[in-house]
Amino acid sequence: MGIISLKKKIFFSGFIFLIFFGTMESFALLIENWYPTALVDFDGGFTANNPIFIKEDGQPEFRKTNPQKLAIFQDQVFLAKKNPNVFRIVFLGESSINNIHHFLPEFSKQLKSKFPNFNEVEILNLGGKSYGSTRLLLAAKEMIQYQPDLLLVYIGHNEFEEVEQFNLINPKNAFVGNFYYHSALLRLASTGFLHHTLTQLEKSKQAEFLSKDPDTQRAWSYHFNLDDLQERMTIFKNNLEKLVSIYQVHKIPIIIGSVPSNIFNPYLPKEMRADYREFNEFFDKGDYMKAYNFGEDFLAKTVGRHQSSKIENQIIRKIASSKKIILADVEEEIKKAEPRHIPGERLFNDHCHLNEGGNKILIESFYKAIGESRSAKDY
Repeated sequence: MGIISLKKKIFFSGFIFLIFFGTMESFALLIENWYPTALVDFDGGFTANNPIFIKEDGQPEFRKTNPQKLAIFQDQVFLAKKNPNVFRIVFLGESSINNIHHFLPEFSKQLKSKFPNFNEVEILNLGGKSYGSTRLLLAAKEMIQYQPDLLLVYIGHNEFEEVEQFNLINPKNAFVGNFYYHSALLRLASTGFLHHTLTQLEKSKQAEFLSKDPDTQRAWSYHFNLDDLQERMTIFKNNLEKLVSIYQVHKIPIIIGSVPSNIFNPYLPKEMRADYREFNEFFDKGDYMKAYNFGEDFLAKTVGRHQSSKIENQIIRKIASSKKIILADVEEEIKKAEPRHIPGERLFNDHCHLNEGGNKILIESFYKAIGESRSAKDY
């Protein structure tokens, strides 16, 4: 009797739990009608299991941006099988490329004259916010199936950000998140938690940015050192070389851009800020070349603020030379356009993102490079 009684207890307990969970699940589904839950990309782009583009509902011949990726990539729809009369360009990059989306329709019109054999020039924006070369390599591989005629590459800001993202997401556990996200109740709970976390993080970062003595290191939960710098630059080089090799095997032309950084007003770790005063001393004396050289060298060795430094750009230039691909020298064009040839004086919004004027120069640099590439008759 004792055994039967125990089995009954277990059965009825389980039955009651299922009724309770089912009721709560139904209630959560109703709530989702009024308060849509957040779409979460659990692998964070570190695996090929969750593509950037998926089939359009009811129109399988089209591809659309995966709803789970809309926080990272622009919302786009295009034909999976490219029309023969369309010249398709993939613009691969980070938030800087994501941010120029509004420039691309006009850029397409400008390029039409360079490709008279085609009725349309189509540009797919593959700018991923906070993505570095590891995830962008996977993104570039995904795009090969869509028959691009040309790949434009502008990468170099997020090699350290990507480490932070990897540690935060832990893609090895992505399958767990994807499994439990089938439940409306758990989706609702995770959305509430996510909203609370992001709100607190935003408040914390706002307080940090608005403080009189901001410290970039507080933006990282992972503390980098000089060994990390060397490791990340090796990974950056290897990823770019793989990317170029894969596209060259598929006979898809590539143009790669150099990537300027704000040297005039960089965002530095607190402990290094005092040492950067030497830049201001050179600048105030009118010795702008010394100021630029000092700033360029300083940022290259600054672990907590290492974005598109001269190390990344040396790697980009060497790969362009060794792989015989065209370089869009955005860095040099920005330098030329600045009043004293120091990036950041007038053409940046922050430590790495160009403003509208700077973005126009970025577009013009790639336009010029496309003109230097093979004749349109060869495409």
